[in-house]
Amino acid sequence: MQLISMSEGDRKVFNENYLIYGLKQEAKDEISKLCTIEDSLPGKTIFREDEMASDLIVILRGTVGVMKGREKLAEFGPGAVVGEIALVDNRPRSADVVCISPVTFARFDGPMLRKHMYENQAVGFIMLANLARVIASHVRGLNDQYEHLKGLSYDPWESVRD
Repeated sequence: MQLISMSEGDRKVFNENYLIYGLKQEAKDEISKLCTIEDSLPGKTIFREDEMASDLIVILRGTVGVMKGREKLAEFGPGAVVGEIALVDNRPRSADVVCISPVTFARFDGPMLRKHMYENQAVGFIMLANLARVIASHVRGLNDQYEHLKGLSYDPWESVRD
């Protein structure tokens, strides 16, 4: 992993990520000073399942996969925010995050980002509201998947109970 600086293209992608959506440019610039820019190669693991860490990343270039064992749960590209659940609940990671292609990302130290959000509560409120919307969207998607799967299942014992 190599530390690099944020290019103009990276800055544009960063400024459009959902975590900082709705903030004034001045606040976005302050938040961008809290991150380190890292470059990583395909196959490199950024986050490991069960790891106790609350860093959050914003993908600036490339694609990562969210993996549970050998199963790919999701794929994210430029502008995606990854690690938001661990940032919010400060619990172990729920999956691996692995680079599919060469990736450049902005990494935020979880405790430092939470401190900034607390000390700048108007900014922190907007960021938490953005996180809540996205996490709620994930939960709704899981609920839809559950309802779909529930509709496909059947009770093999139903016929013997009649």
